[in-house]
Amino acid sequence: MTGAARAGLWSVWRRPRWWLILALVLLLHLWLRERVVDELAQLGPQHSTMQRMQAVYTRQMAPAAMPTPAAPAKAPRPAAKQAAPAARPAASDAAANAPESAASAAATADSPEAAASAASAVGDGATLAAADLASIVASPAPASAASASAVAPAASAAAASASAPAGSELLYGVVWPASTRLRYVLNGWYRGHVDGSAQVEWLRQGSRYQVHLEVSLGPAVAPLVTRRMSSEGRITPDGLAPQRYEEETRVIIGRNRLRDVNFDADGVRLDGGRRVPSEAGMQDLASQFVQVIYLLSSQPALRRAGSNVDFPLALPNRIDHWVYDIGPLAPLDTPAGVIEAMHLQPRRRTGTSDLTVQMWLAPQLQMMPVRLRIDQDQDTWADLLLKVMPDQAGPP
Repeated sequence: MTGAARAGLWSVWRRPRWWLILALVLLLHLWLRERVVDELAQLGPQHSTMQRMQAVYTRQMAPAAMPTPAAPAKAPRPAAKQAAPAARPAASDAAANAPESAASAAATADSPEAAASAASAVGDGATLAAADLASIVASPAPASAASASAVAPAASAAAASASAPAGSELLYGVVWPASTRLRYVLNGWYRGHVDGSAQVEWLRQGSRYQVHLEVSLGPAVAPLVTRRMSSEGRITPDGLAPQRYEEETRVIIGRNRLRDVNFDADGVRLDGGRRVPSEAGMQDLASQFVQVIYLLSSQPALRRAGSNVDFPLALPNRIDHWVYDIGPLAPLDTPAGVIEAMHLQPRRRTGTSDLTVQMWLAPQLQMMPVRLRIDQDQDTWADLLLKVMPDQAGPP
């Protein structure tokens, strides 16, 4: 090549547009390489094996009325006045007192069948919680103590079944909700302020369950980041027993990532393949939402402000012990309306980079989460607010 030719070629490459073209070609090459690597990875052993359950949503949940405080008990009348025969109530009074009469019938019933019949009668007039009916049955009555103790479980189960929402199912003495989908609006921070969307889906087929939490940051047509956290397993007398957890993260530029945790009779296999012993009541990052709902539903005393719930948690890279502190019930303004909710605040260790979640659970909506605050670290977070009333499967 002559000196003149080399000088001409160099003058061409000195032009800024040629460097820009070269940079774009290199970026395109790197992007295609990453996509090929990702596609090959999806064909490998880390490809998701969780077959998603299906549900047909037929109705929207409506908030239940908040219970009113019980009126203080009246002082007993003097014995002389109690001895006088009481006048027979009028028809209108009898109708108003029907729930109390049914509850009294449950208290004095001598058989589970009679208690169940009384519980259904209560459901016609004023629905009682299972714990309320159990306390009525356990109160002093003409029936013997042994008879009362035998009636209590049957009456509680009957009351729980009678007051359960359509599509729910009584398993191990606890009413489990039908398959439910909750949709949220999202605002957060990922290299700057972002908007997005999210949904939580609770899927149940008998005693099998799945929980899916899906978060999308950025525009719906081309989200910057999407993350799916999924859990599947069994419903047991102690709540949820996870068998598999998956966490899939997709980004618009870069490599996607799939992490999983497996639970079996020999313990827990973490994402890197390391095995650790299992612990009673252990949950994963997705199943924890429903396990907290189960604990608060089955143990009403835990709902008091200042209480806490705790359980071992299997994270993709280690086992931890998480504690949630229960806050007071307070109105929460959401796009779906103002809803009474209790705030659950996790105790997070200083300096940790693990994802944590704050929850706001609504007793009016079967303890479903109406707000979630997800923190990956100080620079990545998402705040989810219920967009519309939850969808549920079952009869319309």
